Amino acid sequence: MLAGVIEHFLDNVTEREFAVPFMALLRARRFTEVHYLHGQYEFGKDFVGQASDGDQRTQYVFQSKAGDLNLADWGKGRPQLDILRTNTLAHPGFDPTLRRRAVLVMTGRLVGAAALEAQNYQQQVAASGSSLEVWDREALVASILDAFEIGVAGRTDGPLFALIGSIDEGSATDAALERFSRRWIAGGASPWAAILEAAVVSERVTSRDRLDQACNVALGVIRAAWARGHGARPPAPALQEMANLGRLLFRTYASSLWSRGAPSLPDAETLVRDHDEPAGYVTYPVRCIKYVEAISLLGLSPELSGAEAIPSATEIPRHVAECVRNHPGCAHPVSDRWAVSIVPIALTFAQLGEIGLLGEYLLAITKWLADRYDKGHRGLANPTAEPLEEVEYLLANAFPAAERRVRRSESYIATVVLDVAALFDLRDVYRTARNEFLAVGALPCVLESRDDESQYRIDDPSLSFEPNAPYADERPDDLTAVAPHYPRQLPRRYLQEISRSWDHLAVSAFLRDRHFLSAITDLKA
Repeated sequence: MLAGVIEHFLDNVTEREFAVPFMALLRARRFTEVHYLHGQYEFGKDFVGQASDGDQRTQYVFQSKAGDLNLADWGKGRPQLDILRTNTLAHPGFDPTLRRRAVLVMTGRLVGAAALEAQNYQQQVAASGSSLEVWDREALVASILDAFEIGVAGRTDGPLFALIGSIDEGSATDAALERFSRRWIAGGASPWAAILEAAVVSERVTSRDRLDQACNVALGVIRAAWARGHGARPPAPALQEMANLGRLLFRTYASSLWSRGAPSLPDAETLVRDHDEPAGYVTYPVRCIKYVEAISLLGLSPELSGAEAIPSATEIPRHVAECVRNHPGCAHPVSDRWAVSIVPIALTFAQLGEIGLLGEYLLAITKWLADRYDKGHRGLANPTAEPLEEVEYLLANAFPAAERRVRRSESYIATVVLDVAALFDLRDVYRTARNEFLAVGALPCVLESRDDESQYRIDDPSLSFEPNAPYADERPDDLTAVAPHYPRQLPRRYLQEISRSWDHLAVSAFLRDRHFLSAITDLKA
């Protein structure tokens, strides 16, 4: 059954999407110096890596193709194979003094006469003293199964099959993905098997047209890496590489999301009508804020070797600004689950120098939130609420079935609005928001964690929760006086010390119930 899941993955994954799982597969097979060379100067080599063949160190070079290759495809690709075998230009990790083995990697098969032509080519290459291997679909299935066998500590395949089933049914939620990903944190788990599993899940949700969830799965890989590797100085190489591959996986799917949304999204009315959903009042703002959050994270993400090139330093921020101006849904978070979305959007506005627009955006959210907490309303659902609970709080006054919801006074959205206004020194916005939240009884709540493994977990017992954080009525000159938790949360944390503040944004975006003041101050500097 697991083989069938892997076969489905290989049959549907694109060449770009296959890069991260292939590097994880090489790592699982004990390759070192693994590098992704996609770009203008790859010289026929998509990947390079080194491995020991007996007592001899060997330099491997790989060219990857998605899907089947027929005779015409083989003919077009043969010159690249010649370069793959003979060219010595590559990544600094490539060692031209080692014995070389060239490999054609295919997620499909050689079909028709291509199989005979490839066999003939391999014979010619062998006669010249060189070699070319072919790793096709069957070979990859066997290798991935071997990697899964190492797998996750205490691993069973049942949760994976259950998740795949819910994805195929269209019922998988982000919260379900978070619960599933906890198995990647276990200390005895292979980081490479975790990445392979994440890639399988990402492809599956992409097949359901949920690129947003594919991005989310990638963020879960980053969370798992630092939950396992927190505190090590220098970071453990395998776990740092796991985080890097999580970043690359995110860039892959977020770039696809960008390609679909840019240069501009349709107007609000068209976007709602095109999806033809009776629940458009709820789904429209969720789609807006999820999209803008992911694109903001993409624009803020650090450069990566082999990563999909992203637009210029201003193109993404301008697009985000356009979306926020044209789509009211970006300022209508339907529950506290979407509070953390505000942080990367704010950093993106700062990147563009649009502090004024950031102030307008925060005030629009403030007005929306105040209306949801005003007299007779029940507030909004908490950050870990499932979709049904989000809807019942949002529409409690419209549907008798939702009236059972008790008013919720806490508001994490209020917390993020006040924190962003304070950190970006938007004093008038801070004052207005504070007064509005006091008037309607929307209480800013704070979840605190120590600078340890607890900051990466939802279920850690050491987390502390303040349901009514006493924020100052005015933004003080001294940031540490904004609220009692500020002196504890502003100092640099481990991820800032190792220059991984973007990964803190990734953790926030994945867990949804916390943000890190130290990461925001570091990234906005």
